[in-house]
Amino acid sequence: MLGIGFRRGGGVPRKRMSYANVAATVALVLVVTGGSAYAASYVITSTSQIKPSVLASLRGDRGPTGPTGKAGKDGATGATGATGTAGTNGATGATGATGTTGATGTTGNDGATGPTGSTGATGGTGGTGATGGTGATGATGAPGAPSFFEIDTNTHNDQSTQAGDLYVGCQTSDFVMQFHTIITGKAAVLWVDDNGSVSEQAVAASSLVTLYSGNGGVHHIVIRASNGSAATTWDILTNTSASSCELSEAQSTATLTANN
Repeated sequence: MLGIGFRRGGGVPRKRMSYANVAATVALVLVVTGGSAYAASYVITSTSQIKPSVLASLRGDRGPTGPTGKAGKDGATGATGATGTAGTNGATGATGATGTTGATGTTGNDGATGPTGSTGATGGTGGTGATGGTGATGATGAPGAPSFFEIDTNTHNDQSTQAGDLYVGCQTSDFVMQFHTIITGKAAVLWVDDNGSVSEQAVAASSLVTLYSGNGGVHHIVIRASNGSAATTWDILTNTSASSCELSEAQSTATLTANN
């Protein structure tokens, strides 16, 4: 018997040869060639009923390719392949939009003190400050050491002290004495003792008085000047003649501690 197959999925059926078909064909050939009586009563239903050499010579034409079977199950994952070579760097992308400002962070700890900087340039001189107040009066100083002078004809001596200034000069036959308060700027009082005769005289501030002028002979004169803060004493000996003049002078100054 010939087998008839049908195309999967419908459509026009097509013929397909099988070993059973081939066996039936062989039986038919036997009937035609003279074995009609035997062949009519013997039906081949298995290839085992055909002689192997005959079976081997039987080969039909290759049938058409059958439909694609279902996809099989996925196979096991293969081993990881070797790392490929690095690709070239892509072009730089466009600058992205500015993000929103983040929240203010917490204040950090104080940093370590930096090294001392170099000394800056000297600044300009500042203006003169206001004059300070007068300081307290210092302690009373010790009396000054006496000074001693000797002058001859046509010489002179001018002594400046805290109580005033005394000028003395020798001429050919006489002597001159003057007292002034020009340097101290303070008024003073003079006591003059000339050979035991004492006189008192006031001298105004910043002024000059002449005590002796054109006098000769031998004199012992003691002059004391006081201006309320200091006192000076001059002890003077004179000896003049018609042709000469000699004068010896000792001076001492002290700071007054009381004023009566």
